[in-house]
Amino acid sequence: MKFQIDERRTYILFIALIVFGSSKLPELGKVVGVTLKEFKKSTRELVSEDEAKEEKIINWPFSMLS
Repeated sequence: MKFQIDERRTYILFIALIVFGSSKLPELGKVVGVTLKEFKKSTRELVSEDEAKEEKIINWPFSMLS
């Protein structure tokens, strides 16, 4: 199974090299990396906003006692 995965990656890289050329491949990798970084950042922000809302809802009845 491991061999098949490595073989698939090799084929994908070879096809990408043919389609985009050797000069555009590093640039394409950089763009994909930046995109993934921004996606992870926005996902973390959404999760932290949801956690803050949940904490506010949970603490609401207790805040009325003070």
